[in-house]
This record gives sequence, structure tokens and C-alpha cells, in this order.
Amino acid sequence: MHTVYIEYCTSCGFYQKFGEIKQVIETAFPGVIVKGNVKPPRMSTFEISLDNGTLVYSKLQTKSLPSSEVVIKKMQEALKAEKEQAGAPNSGHNPSSFSRHASLAAASVALVAAVVGLYAFAKRRPLMW
Repeated sequence: MHTVYIEYCTSCGFYQKFGEIKQVIETAFPGVIVKGNVKPPRMSTFEISLDNGTLVYSKLQTKSLPSSEVVIKKMQEALKAEKEQAGAPNSGHNPSSFSRHASLAAASVALVAAVVGLYAFAKRRPLMW
């Protein structure tokens, strides 16, 4: 089981993005715990790292916030590389299970975005029965 640490700038308003990415990671990778800002964050940051120090994503390097799909892909790559480096057998995690959960997480994010979009559209136009 891993712990994922996300350092995010609070004065930049990244708390909502943290919540979104936390939910995506915990859904796509069951058993993974996500913690935010375990130490005071730096300005303009949204850094995602594993408990072993592996950097998964860096806003400081990319200059942009990550999408859910990018985070899932980067997490899969980091966990795969860690297993290959350790040379250990599959430590209880089924890679196909990760892919299935990652696909479900991406679909969930898309569904939420669609519902929010419909709600926003409906708020601008009154329903006519």
C-alpha cells in the first residue's frame, strides 16, 4: 500500500483540484492513501509524489495543473517502474485491476463534468414545459 502526497498552493485556490485528484487516485488505485499539504506548501505548487520520494507530477516543471487522465497515467507508470526496479513479484496489486479502476475513474470524472455542464446550461435557460 502506498501513500501519495500532494503539495498544493492554498493561496492559488488549488484546494478543489486537490479534492478532485485525491478522489481520482483513491478510486483508480484502491488501498492508496492520499494526503495533502503535510508540510507548508510552496507558492504555485501542485506536486504529486509517492511515499518513496518518486515524483509523479510537478506543476512547477510543467507549468500547468494535471488532468485526471494524466495523473492516472503517471501513477501507473510510477508504480510499474517501482515494481520493475525492485524486481519483486506483483505485490498484491493486479495491473489489469489498476487499468479497470483507472478507466472507471476517468469515466466517473467525465460523467461528473457532463452533469455539471448540463446543470450550468439549465441555470441559464429556464425549462419550458
